[in-house]
Amino acid sequence: MSAYAGQMPEAELDDLHDFLVHLYDYEYLRQHDLLAWVPVAFSSSGEGRVGLVRATVLATIEALGPPDRGRFRAAASRSYSVLNLHYVEGLTVQEVALELAVSERQVYRDLKKAERDLAVLLCERVAAAPEAEAIETRAELLDREVERAGESSTHLAVKELLEGARSAVARLAASRGIHVDVSAQEATFQAQRVLVRQTILVVLSQVLESMAPKSTLSATGRVDGEQLVLTISFPPSDAAGAGDDAHRPYRLPHTAEHLVARLGGTWDARQDDDGRIVVALRLGRSLRTSVLVIDDHQGMAELFRRYLWGEPYDVFEAATGEDGLRLAETFRPEIVVLDVMMPDQDGWEVLQRLQSYPTTRDMPVIICSVLEQPSLARSLGAVDYIAKPVTRDRLLQVLQRYR
Repeated sequence: MSAYAGQMPEAELDDLHDFLVHLYDYEYLRQHDLLAWVPVAFSSSGEGRVGLVRATVLATIEALGPPDRGRFRAAASRSYSVLNLHYVEGLTVQEVALELAVSERQVYRDLKKAERDLAVLLCERVAAAPEAEAIETRAELLDREVERAGESSTHLAVKELLEGARSAVARLAASRGIHVDVSAQEATFQAQRVLVRQTILVVLSQVLESMAPKSTLSATGRVDGEQLVLTISFPPSDAAGAGDDAHRPYRLPHTAEHLVARLGGTWDARQDDDGRIVVALRLGRSLRTSVLVIDDHQGMAELFRRYLWGEPYDVFEAATGEDGLRLAETFRPEIVVLDVMMPDQDGWEVLQRLQSYPTTRDMPVIICSVLEQPSLARSLGAVDYIAKPVTRDRLLQVLQRYR
């Protein structure tokens, strides 16, 4: 994909339009022509490629918005507004026209212009910084994988966790003639098992590939407070330290850094007197807040994930009131964001049922709706109200109150 100085080719504009129409239809997008626009640095095979391109398109729509998101309906932000409302949030043209107080004909004209604006900016962003964008969108994909897993924290045995990790990397270590020595305290800590295990495996795999062959990797694990303290010591290969900062002789892979951050952890690396690299990780209770979005527009949860990317929130979703009630009871989210206008059960009914269950009655519920009824929402037990269309600043402001 390249930036165009003049007119954007109609074929590529048609591709972008079709991609936007099917933004949340993964099966349809798997073979979409728009994927060919994106260079290899942005993509990989299978689901990752679709997710990376979709995340890039969504980030570029966001970049069209004005600095002051409070001026959502302003003419200067019209391209952002119509793209966001119609494609991301899933409103019809008629609903967009009502929301922006313009005619339907105007919305169609604005959408056509907005798609051209988006295509030009998308070309420029891809051409300008493909590697930085790739890192960002891979992290977004990782976030979505973690959120889809919906895993709760549980008690983990340090010894069992480290022995399992040693077994998983045994073949890789043997292929390089490396002995893995594990020492673990008989103790437990609380965290998300899959998240902790994948973090340890990513780090161990990277270390094994960057250390001297026919040597020994030592890993020790203990519990300090509520966190696992994992210390990995190894001799670097001759090329590993070349040109590195003396105070940071080793860096975690980007994926591992992101996982450590999600676990509310920290890490550090140093070189000891014997020249061995010592990597110390602290992993444990997540400092993140789970948010359940109950809304029949799938685009709302996707919008929230994009708004909250890089913030300490995990977004889960339910497309119906019944699914939302079931997830609220079983998963116990810390915050519920609830739409009102839904089929079968509207938001008021869902709110009243949440209030009636002992396991969910204390969950803070935030009503998010196009209906201007904050007083009714609070009278029925909601703690707050967010008007649609939702801005990032408003969402963060309200969620912060109930963390």
